[in-house]
Amino acid sequence: SLGLMPRFITLLVCVLLAAIGETSALSPEYLRKFEPNGPYYAQQSKHLFVTAADFGRMVWESSLDEMVVSVYSVSPAKGNEKKPIFRITVTRPNKSLMDFPGAVSGKKLVIRRHDAEIDADLAFAIRRAWRTILAKDPIPGEQESGVVDGFSAVFSVLMPDGETIVRRTDNPDRAPATDLVSLGIDLSLYCTVPIGEQKSKREDIMRRLRKLIDTYGKP
Repeated sequence: SLGLMPRFITLLVCVLLAAIGETSALSPEYLRKFEPNGPYYAQQSKHLFVTAADFGRMVWESSLDEMVVSVYSVSPAKGNEKKPIFRITVTRPNKSLMDFPGAVSGKKLVIRRHDAEIDADLAFAIRRAWRTILAKDPIPGEQESGVVDGFSAVFSVLMPDGETIVRRTDNPDRAPATDLVSLGIDLSLYCTVPIGEQKSKREDIMRRLRKLIDTYGKP
């Protein structure tokens, strides 16, 4: 909806600024292992994780905005011969969940939700890209960001062994971490653009996913 656009623009500007140093990078930037815990992440799980995320999830966190992008499969009804359906669901709170450790008097938490169905090829490309990048450890000597302002993004995906891997990046400035973040944001935009614009956006996302897999898919 148009009311969401200023916040999306904020997200995109942050990512573009973060990616400025990407072309001069000497080494790839991978994500560090992360284990969400504490009241804030419990609130995220309760209010924003409204669907499965077996094909991938991005949790965007900043002082200005919070958003969850989930990619998942939906099994057909029992006895139904149809193939699984694949979807993207975006959830966003109207106020920061930092303000909601529990019930806060005088405030009402509203979760905005957007859904879009996607084809199997796109769903599997998303999962493969997430798996490819999240399976890699940061290069030895990489230091965690000490910047308080900016944003962080937590990614998760179901791995072939049945385990869900979770990793985090803060204010990334090099590929492939910057690529994952910008792709996650574009997947959220896919849910909100007019249907007539989804085809071209899908083609762009698919092209970038394939490039990411081709570039980082080797051991």
